[in-house]
Amino acid sequence: MDKEQLKSNTIDTAIPRDNFKTKLHNLNSLILIAFGFVLPISVSLANIFGLLIFLLWLMQANFRNDIDKLRNNMLVKAILAFWLLHLIGLLWTSDLTSGIQVIAKESLLLLLPIYMMVFTRQSTETAIGAFMAAMLISCALSFLMWFHVIPPSHFMIGEGDPIEFMGRISYSPFLTIAIYISLFYLLLDPKAGNRKKIFAAITAVLLSINLFIINGRAGQVSFFVMIVIVIFQYFNKNLLRALTVAAIALPLLIFTTYNVSSTFKNRANLAVSEIEHYGNGQNTSVGLRIAFTMNSLDIIRQNPLFGVGTGDFLQEYAKVNQHNTPTLAVTGQPHNMYLLELVQFGVIGLASLLSILYVQIRISRQSSRPLQKHFGLALPILFAVIMLSDSYLLGHYTTMLFIFFSAILYQDYA
Repeated sequence: MDKEQLKSNTIDTAIPRDNFKTKLHNLNSLILIAFGFVLPISVSLANIFGLLIFLLWLMQANFRNDIDKLRNNMLVKAILAFWLLHLIGLLWTSDLTSGIQVIAKESLLLLLPIYMMVFTRQSTETAIGAFMAAMLISCALSFLMWFHVIPPSHFMIGEGDPIEFMGRISYSPFLTIAIYISLFYLLLDPKAGNRKKIFAAITAVLLSINLFIINGRAGQVSFFVMIVIVIFQYFNKNLLRALTVAAIALPLLIFTTYNVSSTFKNRANLAVSEIEHYGNGQNTSVGLRIAFTMNSLDIIRQNPLFGVGTGDFLQEYAKVNQHNTPTLAVTGQPHNMYLLELVQFGVIGLASLLSILYVQIRISRQSSRPLQKHFGLALPILFAVIMLSDSYLLGHYTTMLFIFFSAILYQDYA
């Protein structure tokens, strides 16, 4: 066989293989869009789609090229370092079983580079739209339960929250992110037409009302932070005007919400009352969180540099709790992501967690693309706020939310 014939045969066999991989990649992009839709609706479906995305990526991946694409991505490096710290932390843990369980939960973060390689510039808008469609469905069902048109879900029974698919701890941050996306298209997206802006305005109003008929304080607090972010982004060239508008709008919005939403008013009053009467009893929502914090700080003081190891929080907390607050139940995590990392890995753990948020902010500040520049800044700030009240990068729903939008926002599509 001569060289020309060999060359021809090589080309003929290469083309189908490349076409097959292209089709797999396109299929994977569609599945990732579907993942955005099921993310707020079903853990099981999200897990199935996540597994499919991983398997299809393995089938169509060009590992050398894919690694080269992400070699200089600082967020991928920060996420991998954070995960590796959990793996290394097994060396000084005394509860290996719990440590492995923590690593399994945090391994969701490893989906970030895979999702980045699957997402394309063309699919991001559709993926965001799929997520927003699911949030509107969740919102509609919530209103139908609120007005007793349909029976309450199992989440509403006991907690009193009209939520269909997840508990309020996860649902309220989901709502805040969805409201921000609506406001982005309404105020910050230069390409959005009038029809899109009108739809975004209606969506923002509906989701905001939904947020304040449930009891999710983390999402409600982050909502007010989000409003300030949007104001400063809208008036980005006029700091004085942004400060003035924020100083007027924020107190007015809080005052209005307090007087209109009985749910928000009752929760706010309860929080104030629990703080005022903290000395009379700690077995309240706020009292428990204060106890979690104080007991966690005791553990941190004893292990400031390297912490107690991956998964040892429960064991070490039980000892301190027995000494300091024996009448209170033992918790598996301090309801504060920063404290959790400090307990497990000391200042190294805190630095690793903060590095993720820092890199996200840095990428957004250097970007000229509106979505990456604005939403890319809002996402880490909002997570920084809600992680003060719970370990949101340990929970399944919110970790997947974080990864999904990070994959969209912090990659280079060029």
